[in-house]
Amino acid sequence: MIGPMVGAKLVDKFFYNISYTFGAGDYVVAVLSAMIIMVFIILYIMHSMKRVDKISVMDVLHGEARADSIRRAERLQLNKSRKIPIPLFLALKDILGGFKKYILLFVAYTAGCIVVLISIMVRDTVINADFLYKYYSFKQMDFVLNLTDKTKEELSLGTGRIDVMLRQFDSMMEKEGIPAKIEMVYMQDSTLVFGDEEDAVLMYYNFDPEGLRIREGSRYPLLENEILIDQYAAESRGLAIGDKLTIRYEKLSEDRLSSNKAEDEFIITGFVDRLSNINGKQVIMSKAFKDAAVGGGFNTIGFTLDAPEKEKDAYRQRLQELFPDDYMTDTEFVASILGLYDMMFSFMRNAFVIVVACILGFLTVHLRFKQRRDAFGYGASFCFYSLWRGSNSGNVNGSGVGLYEARLIARKLGGELRMKTGDHETELVLFLPL
Repeated sequence: MIGPMVGAKLVDKFFYNISYTFGAGDYVVAVLSAMIIMVFIILYIMHSMKRVDKISVMDVLHGEARADSIRRAERLQLNKSRKIPIPLFLALKDILGGFKKYILLFVAYTAGCIVVLISIMVRDTVINADFLYKYYSFKQMDFVLNLTDKTKEELSLGTGRIDVMLRQFDSMMEKEGIPAKIEMVYMQDSTLVFGDEEDAVLMYYNFDPEGLRIREGSRYPLLENEILIDQYAAESRGLAIGDKLTIRYEKLSEDRLSSNKAEDEFIITGFVDRLSNINGKQVIMSKAFKDAAVGGGFNTIGFTLDAPEKEKDAYRQRLQELFPDDYMTDTEFVASILGLYDMMFSFMRNAFVIVVACILGFLTVHLRFKQRRDAFGYGASFCFYSLWRGSNSGNVNGSGVGLYEARLIARKLGGELRMKTGDHETELVLFLPL
């Protein structure tokens, strides 16, 4: 009950700040997280079972000397009617005699399985296309072309220019009758200016941001002085929608023939989620913004097919035939971007499985061993009430199958029935093998 309420608050506050990198610190955090969760499970089990004590072989062999600590299971006793087989009787006696412990063990197994399943579900949550759309700068991916240098050279006619490459691709698609479009974005290293303080930021421009995932309450920038900014960058500086922000960037001159560093003021219209505390802060310009100089790099953000969903598979097949060395399925693309992150999740999953298996194995063996010890030696009261039949029962009616048959049963199970005499009492002790 507490988990969902607290978890929802934590996810909403911290999830967009999670970084998925491969430094030693990430693996240390993963191991420590697994160990901490396992410790909590162990503490819960120890608290529930009151104590987890160590039992040696000598403790068991001397168990008959501590008849006061051994109690008779009143739920199920031997009876001469023999309604059930002896192995089934022993099994039922174990279960009914320690029903509370089995319930606690069931809770422990359930908790262990949940821990392992959570690690698997987190992996499946991250390694998918929806995660790319939300936390990376990607639009719709109806198909993917991972263009090789050779293909880029051919499409750009040897110029290496993006605009030429895109025009050639559009011309090819029109000729082939395929409604496919590649959308690219230019990037430039810029600076957020806050008086005497500055933050490095990556500017995205020369594309239409509509189609990117934006946060609730945001809107896409339309005017040339409107921008989107990533949530982490905004919160680190206390920025809100409607605030003005100064950006220093490489700006084109009025004649568009040169560029120089300039500072302009922009208005925030919304936020996007990015893994920016490690990967860098971002600002996204409007489609109307044309003042940034080209030369900082570019990236592909969308591969779209302007066709009904039922017709897209046929177009994908044709694209694969045209670009056999460049075409990728959406699954392959997700794996190429996020597949490396799977190393961390696999490590966490394997650590959880190993630790959970060790803990549950220990608890199972402990519970079984403790129950076997309880069944190893029985005091005189158990023997008189359950095994003895006759006048030697201290005026208590017998309910067992008789002393002789009890010894016979014990021997068939590989054990023995022994008698121990003292100054004031005679004690019968039942031994059964572990």
